[in-house]
Amino acid sequence: SIVVKGKHKKMERTAQSGAEAQASALQADPHKSIAKITADREELDLLREQGIEKVTLVRVTADMAESKRRQAEDTARRERFLKLEDDRLASTRMFDDILQKWDTALSHTDAEELRTALDEQKKACAALIGRKDALISELQGQLKAKDDEFVKDLRTQTQDIDALLGFMEEQVKTLLAEYQKKLKEIEDTFMLERAELIDEARKEWEREVEGRRGMEQTALARSLGRVDEHEEELDALRQANTDEYLALKASLETEIQQLEQQVQQLRATCLLNSEKLEYNHQVLKKRDEENTVTITQQKRKITRLQDVLNQLKSKTERQERTFKDDNDNLTEDYLRITEQFRDLQRKFRHFQSVDQRQYEQVWTMSEETVTQMAHRLMDADRAIHEQQLGLTWVPPVDAVFHSSTSDKSKKASEALVEVMSEGENISNSAIKHALALLCDEAGFLVEGRLHALLAPLAADQQRMMRLDAIFKALGIESAEDMRRLAAHFVRTVDGEEQLVHADEATAALRRFVEEHRRSKNTELLAATEEVTTRNVAYWKDVLTVLPESHLKTWKSLSESLAQYEKILTERGRLIAETKGLKQQNEELRVLLSHYMGSKINDELQIPPTRVLPTLR
Repeated sequence: SIVVKGKHKKMERTAQSGAEAQASALQADPHKSIAKITADREELDLLREQGIEKVTLVRVTADMAESKRRQAEDTARRERFLKLEDDRLASTRMFDDILQKWDTALSHTDAEELRTALDEQKKACAALIGRKDALISELQGQLKAKDDEFVKDLRTQTQDIDALLGFMEEQVKTLLAEYQKKLKEIEDTFMLERAELIDEARKEWEREVEGRRGMEQTALARSLGRVDEHEEELDALRQANTDEYLALKASLETEIQQLEQQVQQLRATCLLNSEKLEYNHQVLKKRDEENTVTITQQKRKITRLQDVLNQLKSKTERQERTFKDDNDNLTEDYLRITEQFRDLQRKFRHFQSVDQRQYEQVWTMSEETVTQMAHRLMDADRAIHEQQLGLTWVPPVDAVFHSSTSDKSKKASEALVEVMSEGENISNSAIKHALALLCDEAGFLVEGRLHALLAPLAADQQRMMRLDAIFKALGIESAEDMRRLAAHFVRTVDGEEQLVHADEATAALRRFVEEHRRSKNTELLAATEEVTTRNVAYWKDVLTVLPESHLKTWKSLSESLAQYEKILTERGRLIAETKGLKQQNEELRVLLSHYMGSKINDELQIPPTRVLPTLR
């Protein structure tokens, strides 16, 4: 506590000297409010640090006392352990002596000697037990001393806590009083600055008012001079035009009133400006305080955002490296997938043709199965009408069983052979020349190794093979596609068919490819719709093999046969029940005959034969 009091006095002297230095600095600094706030903040921080040091001193004192207690406890523990170890060794020796004396006592045969040995053993055991009791008593005494020490430590700790709470309460009161004092001093400083600013503003306003008053007097003198001039002019003109004089007088009076109103407005404006200056001063003061807090927050925010920016820069660099690797991998994947897609397109066209053939085969097989089932259905309908109902059977229309498949169009290779082998037909001749131009200008569509393979062949065969390769590259599969291709290379001028120029062949080929792609998509949709329409119509025709009247007849016949089946089932059940009753009657008859013929009936006073008629 003496150390704490010395520290407290030292800190009070330091705070007093700091306050005097700050007061002298405030007198020298023209910006009193800012300097006062800064000095008071530093002084309050110093007081806060002094309070923290007081609390820390209490804690240090408690820690030192606890350290000494622990050292004493360690020393007592070691001494107690050594004493217990010595006692354990001594007790072990005494116990071993007792055990050895038991063997000697058992060897005695004389009762007196045995009694003497037993008394010695009792004394040795009593000495061992007494030693242990003494040790237990000593340990219990130490335990009680520790309990007393614990209670003493609790009291000491309570006193330290009370002292700590006293320091804290004193520090809070001191800080609160100091805060109130500094706040009052700052308010006084602000009020002094406010009074000075108001005095300066009032002086400036008085100077402005004096200048305005001089200007008004000058303007008034000028106005009075003009009034005198106008009066002279009016006196000169009064005899000539009295009405004009009255109008001019009225206008001058109006102008004077306006000038007076302007003077009143200027005075009100000056008062309003003074109030605005006062309000702006208060706003600026508040804004300065807010700006100080905002600047502190913004500095912290800038530091935090700088850390975030550094993290984002490092993250961006990592992501750029990752994205670059991903871009390279995706580029490779794109090239591989593009090649796979092209291969998939080739496979799709192949499997599409295969699926189309399989579909037609399955369609033909299903059509035959449906036709057979329809014939069986008509045979059953004919048997029902002719055999069950005795009616005349009318067969359905044979068009239902006709095949719904259509012929394929002619392939492009076959049409090409026909065109190249026919004579000088006009249309075929134009197509032939167009194909020759295509063969010459579209050689880039033919693979390089094919040129080497075609070198030994004749010119016509080479042209045929090149055109076939070009058709495959362009996706031309029918004669109609070939004619549309030739139409892009032939023009009609004045009723005559002319080939396009060789320089326009590539453009014509590009137009055909675009048109062919669109037409293929359109034809695919049209073919799908045609197949769907054909299938729906075919299955509708199949469903109408039997007319609705026949189906109603089947339904009525089925209901009648079901009722007939119920009647026959009931009849069979009744017949079986009748047979059972007949069998039961026969068995009862036999049993009754046996009872009637029994000898016991003769011993009865009234035998059954007298009551019942004779059974036959």
